[in-house]
Amino acid sequence: MITTQLTIQKVGINGEGIGYYNKKPVFVMKAALGDVITANITLAPSKTYFQGELVNIIQASPHRVQPICEHYDTCGGCALMHVKHKSADMTKVDLIRQALNKYTQIDPPITFESNPNPFGYRNQCKFVLGENPKGINSGLFAVNSNAFVPITTCHVHEKNVEMTRVSVVALLQKHNAPIYTRATPQGFRNLVIRSIDGQTMVSLISDRAIDLPALYDEIAALPTVISVYASYNPDRKSLAIFGDQTVHLRKQKHLNFTMHGLTLSLSPSSFFQLNTSVAKTMYSYVSSLVPKDYTVVEAFCGIGVMGCMIGSKVNKVIGYDIDRSSIKDANENAKRNGLTHVQFHAKDAHEGVRSVAKLTTKFTLLVDPPRTGLSSSFIQTIIQSKIKHVIYVSCNPSTLGKDLAELKDDYYIESVKGFDMFSQTPLVETVVSLRRK
Repeated sequence: MITTQLTIQKVGINGEGIGYYNKKPVFVMKAALGDVITANITLAPSKTYFQGELVNIIQASPHRVQPICEHYDTCGGCALMHVKHKSADMTKVDLIRQALNKYTQIDPPITFESNPNPFGYRNQCKFVLGENPKGINSGLFAVNSNAFVPITTCHVHEKNVEMTRVSVVALLQKHNAPIYTRATPQGFRNLVIRSIDGQTMVSLISDRAIDLPALYDEIAALPTVISVYASYNPDRKSLAIFGDQTVHLRKQKHLNFTMHGLTLSLSPSSFFQLNTSVAKTMYSYVSSLVPKDYTVVEAFCGIGVMGCMIGSKVNKVIGYDIDRSSIKDANENAKRNGLTHVQFHAKDAHEGVRSVAKLTTKFTLLVDPPRTGLSSSFIQTIIQSKIKHVIYVSCNPSTLGKDLAELKDDYYIESVKGFDMFSQTPLVETVVSLRRK
């Protein structure tokens, strides 16, 4: 280990400050762009970079602020909370630019939509349940660790999410509910809460069915709670939270809300963006990119929000997603809004697009893949099918850059816009419009 002085010159994809030692990059968490710091550094096994630990700040960056969260040092979930909001927005634009430059050698203009509410925006929590001598608590595992961090207050949660989380934990304690731990792997494992438009859905995940009707009655009686579910996941090694069996316990079966004139519905495990306000703005922007009286094929469509929004202006929408729960919600959403020309299918997204492309390529392709991006075979299908217009919605600048590198010989970038969907973190949503050369 070496102790050295560093000036932070860049910010990494995980929010790390980057300085240089002997011409090699040094990655230091909790360091801000422009900081002059002392750090303990260790050469990584690849010997191409150093990992650094912040020892002290010699000269604080003008971008730096004091984090408001008492768990900032232990949780690690908000890696940019020590940075001013406007500075964090600039960092996210730079992360998009770095990724595009690195992988495509293209430097297009980038516009950016800031989050008007950088705290209290997150409409969902997926917390781990734990227990210590003080009682039952909820929290997260620290980043890159199995160390459980009990959370008293989470400042990025929407107020109903946070209020309900605290209340449910208190009710678990009141009813002496069994909690799943390494020592006693039986009981409640996770607490999932989602709240949109003042309506809150609560899901308790356990290894098995737990007969505590009075507990479920009291959860259902909490302010704003309109639905209570249980999900059973006995797999100790599973990274998934929800199990194969999800059971409705109390009140409504769905969380219903409105967005841009659409009435929409969510099931407990269906995907929806974590920031309702910025999602509305992003979906509206995506819709604006699609020509009227057109056909749209949507890959990774989730509950079909973008497809339904676009459906109000185009001739036809065909959506694909492998998650059956989401597809069920998507088709209900289309039906509920009278969109008979909008259809969603529970099918691998690549296979779905390929089947449509065999019949016609006169459509706009809308893709919203997971963080891993598109497979090379999917990209080859796009290229070989000669689809004229592709809209790529990305939650990972690195995989976006890699995918665009494969597409750049056949497509040019028409526009790039970033969205601050996840304030206090380095994560960023990016929408890229691509046209066939």
